[in-house]
Amino acid sequence: MNKVLLHFVARTSRKSALCDALCSLADNVASKSDHSATVMPAHSEDSMRGTGDMQALPLAFDVSLELLTKSNIDSDLVLAALKENAESLSAHAHLDLSAAMIGDNKVFVESAATPIRFQYCMRRRADLSHLDYLKHYEHEHAKFGIGLHGIEGYVQFHADLDSGRSLAEKHGFGIHAIDSVSELHIADMETFFSGMAKGIDAGNPGEDEDLFVDRRRSVMWVSDEIYRA
Repeated sequence: MNKVLLHFVARTSRKSALCDALCSLADNVASKSDHSATVMPAHSEDSMRGTGDMQALPLAFDVSLELLTKSNIDSDLVLAALKENAESLSAHAHLDLSAAMIGDNKVFVESAATPIRFQYCMRRRADLSHLDYLKHYEHEHAKFGIGLHGIEGYVQFHADLDSGRSLAEKHGFGIHAIDSVSELHIADMETFFSGMAKGIDAGNPGEDEDLFVDRRRSVMWVSDEIYRA
C-alpha cells in the first residue's frame, strides 16, 4: 500500500474548521480516484502525548489526513486537491509547522478500521542512514508492535524522504524529514491501557529504540478517526 500522510498544526481556535476543510479535501480525492482518505483530530487530553523518551508535550500535531491506495499515489491528483483547498488550509493551519509525508504502508497486524489511532512520528539517529534505519525498524523493531497487547492492528509507515520534500516544498509545509510513523489501531483506550500493563513478550521497546531512533526529537499522540471517504 502507498500513502500520503499530512499532519497539521491548527491555528488557535481553528481545529474544528480545519477538520471540516480536510473532510472536504478527503471527499475531493476519494471521489476522483481509488484513494481512501481518513481524517484524524488529536485528543485534546492525551496522556500518551510526548516525546519518544516519554517526556510530556503540551501539543503534537492537531489533525492528520491519510490518503491510502493499493496502486501508485496519484501525485497530480493530490497536488490539485491541495491547491484547490490551499486557501482554507492556510486559514486554519500553520503550514510551516505542519508535515507532509509520502511512503509505503506496511501492515504487520491487520485489522478493520478502528475509532482510535496512536501515531508515533520517528526520526533516526544521526549516525544512521535512512535506509539503515528502515532496515532495523522493519526487521528488528517490528516484533515489539506485533507483541503488544490491547491493540487491533499494527502498521509501519516508511517515508520516502525525497517525495515528501517535493510535496512539502510545493505547498509550504515546513516538515518532511520524518523517517517513519508507527501506528497502533485501537478499539478503545481502556483495552489499550490494560494491554500495555501486561507488558510486551519481546522485551522493552525503548531499549531497542535507543539503537536507531532519536527519541527526544520524535513525537507520539492519540487521535480519533472521525471521517473516512
